[in-house]
Formats: sequence, structure tokens, C-alpha cells
Amino acid sequence: LTTHKIIISLTTIVITVLIYFILRTIFSKYIKDKKIRYTSFKISRYILTILSILLIVSIWAKSLGSLATFLGLVSAGITFALKDVITSIAGWLYIIIKRPFSIGDRIEIKKIKGDIIDISLLRFSLLEVENWIKDEQSTGRIVHIPNNIVFNEAVMNYTEGFTFIWNEINVLITLNSNWEKAKYILEDLLKHYKPQNNEKIKKELKKTNKKYLISYRNLTPIVYMDVIDSGIKFTLRYLINPWERRKSKNDLWEQIIKRFSQERDINLAYKTFTVYTK
Repeated sequence: LTTHKIIISLTTIVITVLIYFILRTIFSKYIKDKKIRYTSFKISRYILTILSILLIVSIWAKSLGSLATFLGLVSAGITFALKDVITSIAGWLYIIIKRPFSIGDRIEIKKIKGDIIDISLLRFSLLEVENWIKDEQSTGRIVHIPNNIVFNEAVMNYTEGFTFIWNEINVLITLNSNWEKAKYILEDLLKHYKPQNNEKIKKELKKTNKKYLISYRNLTPIVYMDVIDSGIKFTLRYLINPWERRKSKNDLWEQIIKRFSQERDINLAYKTFTVYTK
């Protein structure tokens, strides 16, 4: 009887593996989208694994009298020894069902920023950005985080629903500079960052509003002005793709310095001090 159960169990495992590889072949052939194909691989593997485990457990549980008896003997020990594992599986279910993030999203959790590259049963993986690198550029490190962290930490998603974020750059000029001309130049440079397809963005926001209360009255770039101790500060605010923050900052500063250098009555401010002598 025991030999018969071993044979059935091994056969179940072999059949499960064969079905999985058949499904992988079918998905690879007919699903062109990488993200959908990856998700299909993951889901099919989990479903087949769970089904095969349940089948094998049901086969062996009969020798103990009933499945309820078998589960009662091991549940207490499993719960205590694998508490973190169980909560991570619960976290995986939460991620799959509620979708606080998915493959390809850029998130920040517990001061760790990165792009989601993998979501498994016990953990998810990020391609890290920032840390010792500035302006959210990749560090090249992969960070593995247990799924149960989603129950205890805030998850900040850069790309969920609305795929743009607001970025700001501060430009400081001296108090005796021609601020009107400086503001005109900055507004002119920001025209490049005006959304190319404003209607598409509005439709995206409208779709997102069905799930979240997000409302932006103005999507166009804008320049704000403030007077501080060291000069006149302009804040350039504009929408940008999260992956283009550093490039946009670099391009804008190149143009700002180039344009301001052509104007004698506009000077960038920097820390200085004056010494008076008798």
C-alpha cells in the first residue's frame, strides 16, 4: 500500500512538471507581451504546485484516518515554525489580488527605492535606484524584500494609475537681476515639458479616478517665484516620466546656464559674504 502511494505521488510530480513545461512553451509561442508572459509563467507554476501538493497530501492523509486529523497534527508546528513564511505567502496573495504594485512599477518602501523585477511566493525583488547614487539612477544592486513587509510599511508607487510624477528644480538669481526676463526665459524652456498628448493624460487620470480620488486642475508646467535671503528663487514644476528625472534636470540646467550667460542683467546667486573695513 505504501509503495503504491509513493508511485502515485511521484507520478503526480512528474505530470505536474510536464504540464508546466507544456504551458511555458505555449505561453512563449503565443504571448508576445513580456509582462503578461512572465505573469502567466508565475501563476501557472503556483496553481500547479498547490494542486499537486493538495493531491499528494490527500493521498497520504488517508493512512492517518482523515485529512482533518493529518492537518491537526501538523498545523500547530507549522504555524509556529513558519510564521514569517506564512505571512509572506499572505503578503503575496495581497500583492496579487490588491495589486499595490506589479512588475515594472517603480516603488519606495522602507526608504528603499527601485523597479519591481520579480514577485515570488515569499519575496519580491527590486532593481535599486538612488541610495548613494543621486536623482534616482540605478545602483545596479538587486534588493530582495519579504512579502510580509506590505502589511507593516507604506508602499509608495511612482507609476500606478497615473504614470507621471511632478518634478521640481530650484533656480536662484541675485536680487538685482532682471527677474521678469529670467522668469520669461524659464517659462520658455519649460514649454518643452508640456504634455504632448494632454487628452491622453486626462483620459488616464479619469480612469484612475474610478479607483482613487486624484484631481489635477493644471497639467502644464509652471514657474513659481519667491524672495529669500540670498536672492530670488524660481521653482520650475513640471510633469515627467519617473525614469527621466535626471535627464530632464541635466537638459534644463544646460539650457538655463546657456540662456542666462547671454544676458548681462541676469546672474545666478551663490553663497557670498561681504567684509567692511574702515
